Amino acid sequence: MSDAYGHPTDCPDLELKVQIININSGYNQQLLDHCRPLKDYMTLVNKIREYVKNMPLANAVDQSVEECIKENVMAEFLTKNKAEAKFMSIFEYDEELHIQQEREEAWEDGHSEGLAKGHTEGLIEGLAKGHTEGLSEGLAKGHTEGFNEGFTKGLEDGFRSLFRCIRTWMYRNKRFFIT
Repeated sequence: MSDAYGHPTDCPDLELKVQIININSGYNQQLLDHCRPLKDYMTLVNKIREYVKNMPLANAVDQSVEECIKENVMAEFLTKNKAEAKFMSIFEYDEELHIQQEREEAWEDGHSEGLAKGHTEGLIEGLAKGHTEGLSEGLAKGHTEGFNEGFTKGLEDGFRSLFRCIRTWMYRNKRFFIT
């Protein structure tokens, strides 16, 4: 059946979409609350990150693994795979990379907050300025249009009254009558 959908190849062209989800402290807590293995893993990682500030990485990993086992955090896995877990934690942990990632996350957070704040402030300022300018333009235009309409109507009414007066005068004085 798979032959009907494509041709086998040694090097297929594939499109892959990946969504990266930050599970560090303070991010996606709802996900961590619903996925115990992820939450336990982040507990171990956070312990290592805290202890590495005050002791060598190997000691921080040892202490974190022992505490997690005592606190029933990944206890079964860490008990069975203690040596491998320690090895991977020590040799896979790249402090410079970690620091770089933390900086990037902080920059992204600050950038996002700055954009949101700038957008909000710009919107408020734009609305206020637009309101003020719109009010000024509206008043000026309204004043001009009102004056023009009033002046035109006044002229029309004045001419009608003038013609009525002239007709009346001509009628009374038996002059030529204008209709």
